Amino acid sequence: MTSPRRVLSRGFLQRSAGWMLGLALLPSAASAGSLTDELTAAQKALVEKNVDGALASVDNAEAAAAELDTVAVPGIVGKVHYYRGMGLYMQGDQEGAMSEWRTALLIDNELQWDEAIAKDGQAQDLFEALRKEVRDRPSVEGHIPPLVGLAKLYVDGGRVCPGDRIQEGTHLLQVDCPDDRIHGDWATFPKKKYKWLKLCPNGLDVNAIPEPEAPAEEDMFSFDDALGGEEEGCPLPGEEPEVADIPADPIAPPPGPAPLIEHRVSWPMVAAGGGLLVGGGVALAIASSRRSAFEADMNSFTSVGEVETRASEVNKVAWVGTGLSVVGGGLCVAAVIPW
Repeated sequence: MTSPRRVLSRGFLQRSAGWMLGLALLPSAASAGSLTDELTAAQKALVEKNVDGALASVDNAEAAAAELDTVAVPGIVGKVHYYRGMGLYMQGDQEGAMSEWRTALLIDNELQWDEAIAKDGQAQDLFEALRKEVRDRPSVEGHIPPLVGLAKLYVDGGRVCPGDRIQEGTHLLQVDCPDDRIHGDWATFPKKKYKWLKLCPNGLDVNAIPEPEAPAEEDMFSFDDALGGEEEGCPLPGEEPEVADIPADPIAPPPGPAPLIEHRVSWPMVAAGGGLLVGGGVALAIASSRRSAFEADMNSFTSVGEVETRASEVNKVAWVGTGLSVVGGGLCVAAVIPW
């Protein structure tokens, strides 16, 4: 996901959180428990080659992800589509599997192949090729409203703000509605339009301005450093987003005479060219000797075929000598003349 104004960072937790870490972070979320339970069941079914049971659990997990009442963890939600892709691959539907794997890697590009399900080198190579393909996908209009009031918007667990764009593909969208809870929805972009704030069933005041957050007291037991730090907020209406300072171009040096071009002779090329010249000279000398013998024996030939055979032998050696000499001379010239 990219933004024309800033790059959204999901942090260490969102890139690589595993099963146990996700459960530890979401201890009070019943829907999260349902999601992880269904994913665990899907993984177990795939290991046992029970594809139909796995796909049923994946469908339940997908519905549970949209009902999460906490911000999604990409490393967990991405497995919804990864497991569905594995099930389709086992059924022989490679195109369907690739589509699901693309979505999984779009949600979490660090998602790893599960060898407990399948040790298939060909399928794993395909999965790794899709990782880079998805990473390079273009971003499109996300239809994020310019005013969101006190609501917080997320795509695949990453905070988004007005003006941000979204990578092409299917994503889990979430809105943290004020005075309510988080509501989610799966959506595929690009779309002609999308009404984010409709996810809040009780509506909201889009003109409400969030109060500046007081700096948190330092906590010696905090895990912020390990989990990617605090969530980055959105600029308030009318505020300009922070832009990194770009150093001015250094003053160009005054014009002067063009620097001398240092040219070095390529001695390996000289050696190769010289060797070819020597070989060509030897071949030409042999051709000259054979030509003299041919002319001396001219009156002793008894047939036209014998004449043509001897003449062909002389010509072959002559052409070899000429070719070696031309190539060798060219290499020597290229080695000493600057280009």
